Amino acid sequence: MSERAQGFWICVALFVAALGVRLGLALQLPFPQLDDPAGYIQLARNIASGRGLVSDVLWSYWVSFPSVTHPSNEFWMPLASWFMAGSIRMLGDTLFAAQLPGILAGSLLVPLAYGIGRILWPVQRRWAVLAAALLVPNAALVYQAVSADSSSLYTLFAVLALFVGALAIDRRRISWGLFAGVLCGLSYLTRSHGLVLPVAIGLIALVKLWRHPRFLITFGVLLALGFFVLIVPWWLRNQSVFGAMQPIPLTAIIASRGYEDWFNYTNQPTLASLTQLGWETFLSFRADALLRAFGVILVMTFPFGLVGLPVVLLRREPIWRAFLIYAAAMYLGVCLVLPSAAVTGSFYHSTGPFVVWAALGSIYAIQYLFERPRTRLMAVAGYALLAGLVLGQVALAGNSAAATSRTQGQQFEEIAHWVQVNVPAGEPIITTQANTLNYVTGHPALTLPTIQDVSILRQLAERY
Repeated sequence: MSERAQGFWICVALFVAALGVRLGLALQLPFPQLDDPAGYIQLARNIASGRGLVSDVLWSYWVSFPSVTHPSNEFWMPLASWFMAGSIRMLGDTLFAAQLPGILAGSLLVPLAYGIGRILWPVQRRWAVLAAALLVPNAALVYQAVSADSSSLYTLFAVLALFVGALAIDRRRISWGLFAGVLCGLSYLTRSHGLVLPVAIGLIALVKLWRHPRFLITFGVLLALGFFVLIVPWWLRNQSVFGAMQPIPLTAIIASRGYEDWFNYTNQPTLASLTQLGWETFLSFRADALLRAFGVILVMTFPFGLVGLPVVLLRREPIWRAFLIYAAAMYLGVCLVLPSAAVTGSFYHSTGPFVVWAALGSIYAIQYLFERPRTRLMAVAGYALLAGLVLGQVALAGNSAAATSRTQGQQFEEIAHWVQVNVPAGEPIITTQANTLNYVTGHPALTLPTIQDVSILRQLAERY
């Protein structure tokens, strides 16, 4: 069998293994987790039914709408719902149909990691196989793949963008910059953190190509072209619908004192209110965001991240440096500039690339030990330990996720029955889980302003 054929069948085997693990968990989840997946699914349902980019949920009040039903995606990005809508059109309106794009993206990520490994280890494919194998049952990636949200798609596009961009720079394939830019655009249309990707790729290009200005300029132009050709139409849509390319002011997110501020109906955060907090509060909130986000990274990449992520700091190849710049910009940028986003699930949903590079880095450490006779046994035992911990973690997480899904499904089935009996059809409902309530009942829903008093709640109810 030729080298290329062997590589192909290894990729097929890795994809099938990853697909089997993800399908196994997906089939145990009768109900989507609270609350974001329901928002993506409901938008997908609206697209699939011909209603288009319309939402029946007021998730936050940063943008003022005259009614609960309004143009969608003032905050979340649309691509995940577009993929789900296609799946729903083909397979029917089921939770599995909504999960399928994420399941496929998560499964494709594993052979992609193998492909990256083949570039890092061109002579010995076993190291690439071992790195990819760690991702097959990785609990974080498996759970994100079946969650019916944007996480898994974002990870696939972001990893591809970093890989293609770094490879283009390393091999002077300048035209690949256009493809890297398109992948950055797809990442951004999946999650807004995709804005970091062209910056990371552009910076590594500047470092590597500054002595070749013609190549640098051409690469930068193609990278930007690929990126903007996708996102400018989206920005123009927002400008037409909301009157602004970025409907929710970035200053409002910067000034948020906590996640609860996102749902204020009145007294919304502003930069002026931020200055009144004092330096101690300002800095402590950002320090807390740094600690929480660091904890998310450790949990997402456990157990191999403890070994693999430090390796990223030691390698100098563009594949490593591009990720290092991306990771630093994500971690420091989000935590210091947008700390309220760091202490919510927003940061967690965009940390999938950390898992891929952590797995690759851990195999460098295993290889280092294996190639020395005195530590070869330690290398074998170390990989066995990592693999065992990964398998144990996914077993525990899978059982917990399935139990939670069943419990929440039963709870919301009872809620839906009560609503059907007691609430007139089409009547909006104010609740803490607006997307999920809309998902199970079809009623328009509004998020409860949890830190505001009853008088504010009355204003909200009277308006909508």
